[in-house]
This record gives sequence, C-alpha cells and structure tokens, in this order.
Amino acid sequence: MTATPAVPSSARGGSAILGVYTPTIAPPPSPVAPGLAVPTAQPYPWPYDGAAVAERSALLLVAVQAGLAPLCPSAVSAIGVMASLTAAMRQWGATVIATRHAASPAQRRPGILPAAGQPPWELLAGMAPDAVVDAFGVDGFSGSPLAECLAGLDVDHLLICGLGLEGPVHSTLRSANDRGLECLLVIDGCAPLQPDLADAGVRIIEMSGGIFGAVATSSEIVNAFAPSVGPTDG
Repeated sequence: MTATPAVPSSARGGSAILGVYTPTIAPPPSPVAPGLAVPTAQPYPWPYDGAAVAERSALLLVAVQAGLAPLCPSAVSAIGVMASLTAAMRQWGATVIATRHAASPAQRRPGILPAAGQPPWELLAGMAPDAVVDAFGVDGFSGSPLAECLAGLDVDHLLICGLGLEGPVHSTLRSANDRGLECLLVIDGCAPLQPDLADAGVRIIEMSGGIFGAVATSSEIVNAFAPSVGPTDG
C-alpha cells in the first residue's frame, strides 16, 4: 500500500504538529472607526477630501495654560468644550496634543506669553493630552518639534481649539495650513483675548473659500461621530 504524501501546511492555510493537520482560523477583523465628515462646516464641508480617519487625525489644544486663561473672558466655556471634545476624539481613536507656549528668549518687548518653567506656563489642571509640545513664541510650530511630532504620527487632519483665538490659536492654525494639514477650527472651543476680535478671526479663516481651513462648532463635530461616539445637545 502506497502512502499518500502529506500536503505542506503552507499550501493548505494550516499548520502541522506531529503530523496532525491543524487548520488556521483567521481572527476577526478589528473594528474600524468611522470616518469623520462635518458637512455643515463653513465655508466648505470638512474635510475637503471627504472624511478624516482617526489614525491620521489629531485634536490640537493650543496654549491651554494657567497664565493665558485669566486673559480670555470666555476661557471657562471654551475649556469645558475642549474637555468634552477631548473625550470624544479619544473615544474615536484620534490623538490629542497640547502645545505649551513660552516667550522667546529673543523677544525684547513685553508680551502675553509666560516664561518657560514658571507656574503661568503650565497647562491647566485637568488637561490630559497624549503629548505635550513646547514652543517658543505665539506660533505652536515656532522653536518646537510640533511638525515632526505630527509627521511621525502620520497626522494630516487637525481639529484645533485653544486660548487666544486671535493669537496662539490663529498663528498655529495658519502654520499648520501652510504645512499642508487640513484644519478645522472648533469655534466654541476657542477663547479670544479680545472678544471683539473673535468674528474677524473666524472670517479670516473662511475668506477666499477657506484659505486657512474651515470652522465648525463642537456640536456639529460630535454629532458627526454618531452613533459611534454619540450626539450632544451643546
């Protein structure tokens, strides 16, 4: 009687242990977070390329620091929005990054930014980003590894909140846009230093069809996650 040669396990999708064929059962695929699209963003449905994916997206919390909060009249409201959006973005699977700004050693005239290492320079209690990037200057990319951090994470879509809408937030958003990142400003997650400049700051982003990106409210963003993250009435 002639023995039938064994078929190599590699040819049958299984493994052979002591001559016993054991079929390989593929694990179920990991759930994929749904893409984020905010059709009501202005001046165009965000993002321009259809939908952002969690693994290539980040929430950027700009200058949420002890020394800047007292300078922004609507800081308390904006900080509450940032906390809620941080939870939603983290549940979605995106990265949360905070920028911490200090006055540049080269700056001679007084400014709003605190000195590095001093209590006003610290992030506000309760902020829990995945990463903190230190910057020297109003722009979060200035004297900082923020560009390298985002590139290393393969991030190409940014949602931006923070303190100092017309200062650190605006400057950082414009630099991000110049680096090819698709940016969405979260309006109610930002607090201006001077409230009468808030509308102008938003219009600058929206001008020319969205020269610096798009803008939306936190409710529009969180509702766009539904049902994976859940709607909000805010």
